[in-house]
Amino acid sequence: MVRGPEAVRGPFVPLLVFSVLLTLKVALARLLAFGDPNLLRVLFLELPVMVILVALVELTARHRRVLAYSLTDLFVSAILFIGVVYALQFGRMPSLYTLKLIGQVDAVDTTVWMLLRPAHLLFAADLPFVFAWAWSRRGSDRASDRASDRASDIARPPRRVTAAVMAVAGLLFATQLVLGLRDTPADRAFVGQNRGIWVQQIVDIAPASVRAWFGAPGDAAALTPDPDAVDVAAMRETVRELKRADAPEPPESRRLAGVAKGKHVIVVIAESLQGIVVGTTVAGQEITPNLNALIADATYFPNTYSQIGPGNTSDAEFIINTGMGALEQEAVSVAYGDRRLPGLPRRMREAGYAALTFHTNTATFWNRTELYPALGFDRYFDIGYFGERDVIGIGPSDDVLFDGVSTVIEQHVAEGMPVYASVLTLTNHVPYDLPPEKWELTVPEAYSGTVVERYLQSTHHADRAFGAFVERLKRTGLYEDTLIVVIGDHFGLQPRTMNEAELALAEEMLGHQYGWADRLNVPLVIRIPGVEGGVVDTRVAAQVDIAPTIANLVGVPYDDLVVFGQDLFNPTGQFFGVRYYHATGTFIDDEIIHIRNSREEDNAFDAVTRKPVTVDRQRLDDAVERIIELQNLSERYLESLPLR
Repeated sequence: MVRGPEAVRGPFVPLLVFSVLLTLKVALARLLAFGDPNLLRVLFLELPVMVILVALVELTARHRRVLAYSLTDLFVSAILFIGVVYALQFGRMPSLYTLKLIGQVDAVDTTVWMLLRPAHLLFAADLPFVFAWAWSRRGSDRASDRASDRASDIARPPRRVTAAVMAVAGLLFATQLVLGLRDTPADRAFVGQNRGIWVQQIVDIAPASVRAWFGAPGDAAALTPDPDAVDVAAMRETVRELKRADAPEPPESRRLAGVAKGKHVIVVIAESLQGIVVGTTVAGQEITPNLNALIADATYFPNTYSQIGPGNTSDAEFIINTGMGALEQEAVSVAYGDRRLPGLPRRMREAGYAALTFHTNTATFWNRTELYPALGFDRYFDIGYFGERDVIGIGPSDDVLFDGVSTVIEQHVAEGMPVYASVLTLTNHVPYDLPPEKWELTVPEAYSGTVVERYLQSTHHADRAFGAFVERLKRTGLYEDTLIVVIGDHFGLQPRTMNEAELALAEEMLGHQYGWADRLNVPLVIRIPGVEGGVVDTRVAAQVDIAPTIANLVGVPYDDLVVFGQDLFNPTGQFFGVRYYHATGTFIDDEIIHIRNSREEDNAFDAVTRKPVTVDRQRLDDAVERIIELQNLSERYLESLPLR
């Protein structure tokens, strides 16, 4: 019997329709996440995986095949939606490693809502129709499975054809997967764009040993290093060579060596504090008047840059307290919270200090309950100490924080014990939900209703709390007996999430277009008792520089540790990397900022003015190779550290 056209075409309709439908959704995801409108790449890189999925439905769904198609559509839509929202904040599609961080979502759910855009609704636009179709066909799949072989042939494509289509798609996917596993670390940063979103998921979680088996170039250690086999002195020399830094002067010959010996040390890690607000006025009002006043009595490093990774502020705490860098895939607090991390808190304790850390959120956030003892702090103070008073956003306000910090420090001083205090502020946390009754700035109408307005109001309020803390230090006589360091943890204004009007306001504040280099810039202020202030040091600084700088000022030994920063008062040569928020290979040295990401892969900026510059390609390639080696060395060092 000759079959009619319906009998020939009908069985393939679901397979074709859902393959196309899901591929269009991946195309939308690539456009929103990578800015890639190339449909040929979508067909070549993403269509094979979608064909594999729908072919699996055809081959395995004996009953309720229509429902299986609908659930597959829902699953893919949800994954792509989550990935695109995540990419808007982090500049990259998430990997399976990100599932380890899912517990942090509750604390920043308002941030997630800020990232939603109307275009994101397109991922779910077809779902009501798909599920309505599934409902209308309920029971028909089961009936067709009970029907004759001929009826079954008409209901679904021949299994041999489906298997053959799946095999071809699988071969295309496997080809891209092998190429992705063989990519260099620098190219691997773009595996989602170049090899496909689904290939990225496998490449990101593949162990270094697997990549090495496929012929990938040098990567972080495939095997756990033997701590007894790690030559720390050789590592320090390798770090110096990769940075092309000068050999450091002997400790006793260094400028300001031990000038703050025996003094209290307070390090304020200021939430979302960017360089854009320091010294800036809006409608004649200073945004950070109290920080500006401290700068007049301190050394200010306006060209300091954040280096956080997946752990965000917890990474900043780790970097600042150790002089080591962040990881590419995981928060250090999660990956290495079980280690004995060498760093400043432990060294300060050995020098007779009480090493304390303060944060008004819960210490379980970002696994700080493990990070703090790993760093060597004596004690941490979180919301359990501060109580749920004057909550703003995700924790008690900076007023509550600094009041508690002052009380604890004063108690230790009364007992005759010097204090090393790491203080993490919280009021200025995104989405800057400072209650309007606490707003103190009067801003022009153009700012009304924008994220810039909320950020400025929140930053100004946080600065007021910090100013009250400094005044209390002065009243109690501690100001002249305390080394004070203030540094921002990371960006506050995110270019990817700002509209044109908001970007224009940021440009007005800066005097030039607000971009990625500006986003990385955070202020660093170091106030040294007895040392003349009002100094602006325009040399490039980084978060990895804080620990060795403080160690020199207080006279604590630090040269025997593997440190990736430098003492800012005795510089040997600047060279450091930025990971996660920008692609591997992003680096900053004494002269330039080289940012690699999906949109600005080869951009270079002056490290002081942060304006675009042209740099020789060979110089960039050489530096990218060295920074990757340096970051891999940092990971090997972390891996070699003993368990607590």
